[in-house]
Amino acid sequence: MEYIGLGFCLMLIGVAIGAIAGVVAEEILDERWRRKAQRRRPQRKTLYIENLKENEAN
Repeated sequence: MEYIGLGFCLMLIGVAIGAIAGVVAEEILDERWRRKAQRRRPQRKTLYIENLKENEAN
């Protein structure tokens, strides 16, 4: 039995699975970072008068 060939095949599968797992983990962390940044950013509250002025201008 060729142990070198078997090890190489298993290594390729491991590298592929590891690369996919790395991309998924990076996407999850990026989404968490975006949510945190959005929570930190205060929502701008507009006044009712400003909305009326914008509607009249259009």
